[in-house]
Amino acid sequence: MNRNTFSSFCSSMFIRLFMTDIGCFLLSFFIISISSNSLVRALIQIINILIITAVVYSLARDRGTRDIVLIESGHKKRSLLKGFWVGLIATSPFLLSGIVLLVSRIFGVPANFIGYYKMINAFFFPFHYSVMPADLTIMEIAWSDILLSLSTLLVIPILSMLSYWIGLSKFSFNEVVFYKKTKE
Repeated sequence: MNRNTFSSFCSSMFIRLFMTDIGCFLLSFFIISISSNSLVRALIQIINILIITAVVYSLARDRGTRDIVLIESGHKKRSLLKGFWVGLIATSPFLLSGIVLLVSRIFGVPANFIGYYKMINAFFFPFHYSVMPADLTIMEIAWSDILLSLSTLLVIPILSMLSYWIGLSKFSFNEVVFYKKTKE
């Protein structure tokens, strides 16, 4: 099997995101169950963002670095939005939960989907916990809070796109940080 295809990139990203989502949920849930103050939630959210960034960046940058070799040799066309599309496809189950949340708010579905939405999108569980309290129903939550919560669904596709671009440009943070050029 060719490991350099679009579908393998999408499936690798999805598997990594799924496993990371489970890890973020466990981390967030257990720490929030111990202490639910806003400083702890902010700290957990920062940790979750760092975890997501590491997972998405490593895969998308490596794929961009691999693709630039194929582009330069003429075996592949340059696509600057490839990282975005991969991120969007890999997060499609998470996006689907956002669509269900939006539809349930629009049509006033009595079933409270907020808890499931928070669990499915555990990358931002502490943020969702703050913006959409558990004691409110879907109709009691302001539209601005719902739209703010839904905007977090675009973080991973944008992060994937930026990481892929960094790989295409052959930029390396390691070289910048660890290998300083000396002036002669």
